[in-house]
Amino acid sequence: MSEDKKYVTKDSGHRQVFKTGAQRDRQEGKGRYDLIPSVAIKRLADIFERGALKYSARNYELGMPLSRFIDSALRHLFQYLEGRRDEDHLGQAFWNLSACIHTETMINRGLLPQELNDLPTHYVEDSISPPSDGVWLTDLGDLDVQHDVEPEPEEESEPVPLPPQPPFYHKFLLEQKVKTKPLGLAGVVVNFHETLRNIYYVKLLQFASVSPSMFHESELEIANG
Repeated sequence: MSEDKKYVTKDSGHRQVFKTGAQRDRQEGKGRYDLIPSVAIKRLADIFERGALKYSARNYELGMPLSRFIDSALRHLFQYLEGRRDEDHLGQAFWNLSACIHTETMINRGLLPQELNDLPTHYVEDSISPPSDGVWLTDLGDLDVQHDVEPEPEEESEPVPLPPQPPFYHKFLLEQKVKTKPLGLAGVVVNFHETLRNIYYVKLLQFASVSPSMFHESELEIANG
């Protein structure tokens, strides 16, 4: 028979001392669960109960596309704004956002397929590409600007063909063994994205029965062996 697991109490090294002399570890950074409104949690719990009766308990944990949660949450919010009170639209929106947060977290942890995150991305950080000559314009004095001058008519000329572009080399090859960061889930590259060069379709061995998931090259590394 195995021994009982031995637990260790975490310690931040900081202390909060009360007037009575009692001490506790610090409270900051752990969340304030005591501030969560109980009336909102009650309505959320009621929706979980009704959902468990309609479908099954923890049905949402099996995984659904994030877009379904967002669509339903927005629909209930607009129905509430319209003045409808035929059901708990605020509570339903609350439930969908809660389930969406849970599903997104499970996707990021590698416990649900990446393809469930089907939301569009229209914001990319550091998306400015360097100039072709590799030189950035740092001084406005470098600009040859003329004000209030009529532009000279340009002579018609034959279009100059663009020079051939260098081929794009993928970081990972088809059928190459990779693993995800930081969880280290093993997989195989099965396809490239049609338009996004840095996106790969990877078949995760842990989810053999699930369709390949999309990963950015920064989320993958070559598996040894």
